[in-house]
Amino acid sequence: MPQDKTPLDFFRLFFNHVLLEMLIQQTDSYAKLQKENKPDENKMAWVRPTIQEMNAFFGLCFEMGIDRKPSTRMYWSTDSFLQSPLHAKTMSRDRFTQIMRYLHFSDSTQQPLPGDPNYDPLYKVKPLLTHFNTAFQQEYTPNRNITVDETMIPFKGRVQFKQYMPQKPHKWGVKAWVLADSQNSYIQYVDIYPGKNATPRHISVVV
Repeated sequence: MPQDKTPLDFFRLFFNHVLLEMLIQQTDSYAKLQKENKPDENKMAWVRPTIQEMNAFFGLCFEMGIDRKPSTRMYWSTDSFLQSPLHAKTMSRDRFTQIMRYLHFSDSTQQPLPGDPNYDPLYKVKPLLTHFNTAFQQEYTPNRNITVDETMIPFKGRVQFKQYMPQKPHKWGVKAWVLADSQNSYIQYVDIYPGKNATPRHISVVV
């Protein structure tokens, strides 16, 4: 890309409209399924998000990672000490929490159940990983020297492949192997460890 491009231009090479359309489709399908199966628990009217709205949603998520508050509700507080005007101007609190509630990356109705030989513990994020790994390889050709390293993504939620590694700075999280350019740390491929009981996978990477 030309030298005058901004960090946002580079970000959009990976977080592009193809990805957003996929997220919108899966989120919309899941929302409709939930409203159909559990109408009493999903009474708020649902409207399919637009590209612009999803960009705004993720923008607020990224901002929350910088300006951290104890709870999501506080970002829409009217208290002069707590308020974050950007959030209320961008999206209502109810709409933000609704999208967050239904946010999906894959069609869970088409996935094998645990115990099935074809079950994949990573199925909920597999399309997301596939998209990014494809984009990583399309947008940059690494230098001669590359490296594979083990990393821990901090996480304390409930997933069956969460790992405990006392020697790591972040002891609890999701373990992953990363293929990266040793000169500039550009990530070429990410492989998340699905747990010791998962079916072995065959991975091919073009470098």
